[in-house]
Amino acid sequence: MEIQATQERNSEKNILNPTYDRILKLNGCYYGNNCLPSLNNLIAEANRSPYAYGKLKKQLEMIVINAVRTQLRGYRATKQAQLHFIFGEKNKGVKRDYDNVLGAASKIICDGLVKAGVLKDDAPAYLLPSTCEFHYVEKPFIHIQIREVET
Repeated sequence: MEIQATQERNSEKNILNPTYDRILKLNGCYYGNNCLPSLNNLIAEANRSPYAYGKLKKQLEMIVINAVRTQLRGYRATKQAQLHFIFGEKNKGVKRDYDNVLGAASKIICDGLVKAGVLKDDAPAYLLPSTCEFHYVEKPFIHIQIREVET
């Protein structure tokens, strides 16, 4: 996976790439002061209790599913898809490891996209390797750009 990090504050217009087919936006704090938990947070929940992890994962997937229902309205990928994640992490506080943020978010988001019907499956036959970039902003967000690719 390709990871690009930047300290610049970019406007949403400059961040989004118009060549992608669809864009799904998760804006706001759904887990503490962050948009989604990091891999360390998910592992801590799983160590606490398998039921706590399952409940948290289900709640976060529902956030993705509800965003799909309101923003993508019936969109279904018919070809192999590639996802590009754009993370807006908070400027203040502890800066989280990129791989921990990406790992947890991609798992939750891909499972949510499959359950919402956007992707048939998250296996390599349907989903190509993802790319991502990080920006530091005041209000956290995750934008997922979906591109269907002819193979």
